[in-house]
Amino acid sequence: MSKIISIHSYRGGTGKTNITVCLAALVSSQGKRVGIIDTDIL
Repeated sequence: MSKIISIHSYRGGTGKTNITVCLAALVSSQGKRVGIIDTDIL
């Protein structure tokens, strides 16, 4: 079963992209498939 992890903050510059990439790399290193979708609603 797949899982969705959402990382969110109203403020810019809080490290959301860095945390997302590091988390994806960690999960991927465990042999899992990872997909990242980055959206900017503004």
